[in-house]
Amino acid sequence: MAVGDDEMTSGESEYASARKLVLRAGRREAILVSHDGAKPDGTSAASGGFGIGGDGTFGSGADYSNLPLKPDHPLRPCWVCPDGHIFLEAFHELYTSAYDFLVAVAEPVARPEFLHEYMLTPYSLYAAVATNIDTESIVRVLSRLSKNELPDSVVTFVRECTKRYGKAKLVLKSNKFYVESEHPSVLRELLKDSDISRARVTEDVGAAAGAAGPAGAAG
Repeated sequence: MAVGDDEMTSGESEYASARKLVLRAGRREAILVSHDGAKPDGTSAASGGFGIGGDGTFGSGADYSNLPLKPDHPLRPCWVCPDGHIFLEAFHELYTSAYDFLVAVAEPVARPEFLHEYMLTPYSLYAAVATNIDTESIVRVLSRLSKNELPDSVVTFVRECTKRYGKAKLVLKSNKFYVESEHPSVLRELLKDSDISRARVTEDVGAAAGAAGPAGAAG
């Protein structure tokens, strides 16, 4: 009986500690809302999630309680939130597989004992595709690991960040760097930048053809 009392006391103590943390987080959120001009649904008027019009607050304090769970969610190890935050259960049997994937596509934010937090960013996704993880594989595996239905904002963000990878390259020629691309649409977008536009190099096609003609003939 004494052991049971000790366990109850310990449980009550843990509950009290957790309650204090919840209240502290609530007070912090109230302060943030008062300074941020957040809307009643918890999203900030100035916040766009990923920065591309996502639906969710950016950073801690967001409310994810309305995320629709999959019927087999206990078998899946993580939550993928609309603002790109990913929460991984460190005690889940699929933790190792999920961890190996997440460190390849997302940036670690916090790793306490039981629940690890990651964040999808443009840089983490660029690094992922640079290691030959293609766009649809990222979306497919995120969906497979996620307890909740994969938010459309996450799918859009992943595709937007990875669709242009490899379409332009930086080349060193004669101690000068050149940006080259085989895609006219990419070049047109790059030329919208004033610095790039001023540094544009135009090739004299006629002169190049004339120089190539005699060389070809001599060969």
